[in-house]
Amino acid sequence: DLGKAITKYTEKREKTNLEPSGILELESINEKFQYMTQKLDETEKANKKFQSDRQLMLASISHDLKTPITVIQGYSKAIVDKVITGEEIIKKSQLIYDKSCYLNELVDNFTEFSKLDHTNFKYDFKDIDIAEFVRNYIAIKYDELESKNIDLNIDIPETKIIKKIDTQQFNRVLNNIVNNALKYGGNNISIKIQVDNDKIAIFNSGKAIEETNYSQLFKPFVKGDLSRNEGGSGLGLAIVRKIIQDHGFTINIVSNKDSYYKTGFI
Repeated sequence: DLGKAITKYTEKREKTNLEPSGILELESINEKFQYMTQKLDETEKANKKFQSDRQLMLASISHDLKTPITVIQGYSKAIVDKVITGEEIIKKSQLIYDKSCYLNELVDNFTEFSKLDHTNFKYDFKDIDIAEFVRNYIAIKYDELESKNIDLNIDIPETKIIKKIDTQQFNRVLNNIVNNALKYGGNNISIKIQVDNDKIAIFNSGKAIEETNYSQLFKPFVKGDLSRNEGGSGLGLAIVRKIIQDHGFTINIVSNKDSYYKTGFI
């Protein structure tokens, strides 16, 4: 009966298909019971996935923290113990600084990723001219790109393209994609930024990406070569996807055999 079915499911998560009794009230209760079991199952599966993702994230953070901390500790101790002297101190000090910057990037990205995933986080959406917004972003970023001898190609229309966006978060989207291009683009990096009414497309040189791996790149802690061996936190594109999806837009990556790939969104 209904009482036994509820007890059985509560204690053992065992489903029971109740036969209609012919009494409308009991039929209604039966339907609600089946609905309850379905929802509880969905909640339990979601909770298991959350716990699994949480464990993976903690393991990934631990992995990413371990190497730079080991380098910082090792070279710091060698300098203190005067094992390293002369000009070698400058070289190792630079390594220590670089690793500390990487740690700072990792913490910043993890903080941002956690903030975006929090239920209390709110976007500040406003009607913005996307064309002008991207132009301003490039103007600010231009000196940095020029100093790195980046071959930059811009294609932005003069007409207004109004979209409802959070400017701070959308700036992070552009920054993460461009910085990703700089990090994994190899030598002689070229970047093309194209804007039209339907999309923003960022083309850049880099290692070719297998089509089967496109979706993997947007997962937390996955890096350009889908390994744990390259620099960076592996959170950049995961943050990008989260922001883009929360705006109601879509994002995709397309790569070709000529080692050129495109990130397109909105």
